[in-house]
Amino acid sequence: MVQTSLEEPRPFARRTVRVRTFARNLLSLKLIQRFKYYGVGFILGAGLVYALFGQRTDISCNYFPNARVLSHLRQGTVEYSDSAACKIECMELDSTAMAGFWWYGDVDFRASDPRREPFGRYSIEHADLAIHVLVENRDSISFVLDITGNDVKECDCP
Repeated sequence: MVQTSLEEPRPFARRTVRVRTFARNLLSLKLIQRFKYYGVGFILGAGLVYALFGQRTDISCNYFPNARVLSHLRQGTVEYSDSAACKIECMELDSTAMAGFWWYGDVDFRASDPRREPFGRYSIEHADLAIHVLVENRDSISFVLDITGNDVKECDCP
């Protein structure tokens, strides 16, 4: 039998449509199954990370020296020398202004002496205020030795 039209024979066309439909269903099933496996794995991984590290508060991402020093100084209690306490009262600085040194300050490593014995000293300057603070880093205490700068008023402090 000779066909004169350029169309495909009917049985072959039906088989092609069936194969294409089956392939689409198979691909979509595999894709949905992959998303299910991914979701289950993601939830298990997130639960494992939370179980291992969820309750810890001492984890920090301080990679640069300035951030490490300020973070270490923030962890301890802050004490002031008599001279520093007098200058704070004279300049009328409150606790939030002093806390700004531990969060937004810049450590001047050229003026600092971190390897000084028995305790290292750091010079910290505030970004907004023109004030420098000299801090001694003791074991669990950040001891403020002196406050200097352009905005420091002349006081009768020792």
